[in-house]
Amino acid sequence: MPMDSMTLATSLKSAFDTAFSNTTDRDAALTVLSNNIAAAIKTMVQGAALNYTAGLTTASGGGPVTEVVPGISGFTIN
Repeated sequence: MPMDSMTLATSLKSAFDTAFSNTTDRDAALTVLSNNIAAAIKTMVQGAALNYTAGLTTASGGGPVTEVVPGISGFTIN
C-alpha cells in the first residue's frame, strides 16, 4: 500500500481531537496525544510496501534477505 498523507493527516487530527476532548489534565492529554500519534505513524509505516529486488543478499548458511534500500536511510528489508 502506498503511503497516503491524507490518511495520516486524518489520523493525526483524530489524535489531537481525542487527546484534548477527553481530559482537562495537560499531562494526560499529552500522553494520549503522543500515544495516538505514535500509533498513527506505526500504522502508516507498517502498511507501506517496498518493492526492491536488485542486489538482495542472504547471510551465508541461509537466513533473512537483508539489504539497505537506496534512498531510505536506516531501513532494511528483512
